[in-house]
Amino acid sequence: MLADPGAFHPGALRALIAALGLYPPGSRVQLSDGSRAVVLSAGARADRPQLRLIRDMAGRPLAREDQSLLDLDAPAAAGLAVERLLAGGFQAEEAAPPERPEPVLADADPAQND
Repeated sequence: MLADPGAFHPGALRALIAALGLYPPGSRVQLSDGSRAVVLSAGARADRPQLRLIRDMAGRPLAREDQSLLDLDAPAAAGLAVERLLAGGFQAEEAAPPERPEPVLADADPAQND
């Protein structure tokens, strides 16, 4: 959208970015310190979303209890910025474990589906 400014109505594009930010909720991003996060919501500025950290600066996954919330608009985050948008959305291995086990379905025999 941003690469071809004439393709979209400027007012509609501004409204979309104001609502979602540059990084829609659920997007994964890498920060300037090497850590990775999931976007929770747009921030006051389009390029400063609210995040949940999921990997540390070395790329190691963080346990759920160690996943802190980070508002890039906050003064404490002044030195941090989104460096890049990562491919794919929220990954299963980064999700909190389910509170109860998922039901297991019986193995289907493909031959019975004929």
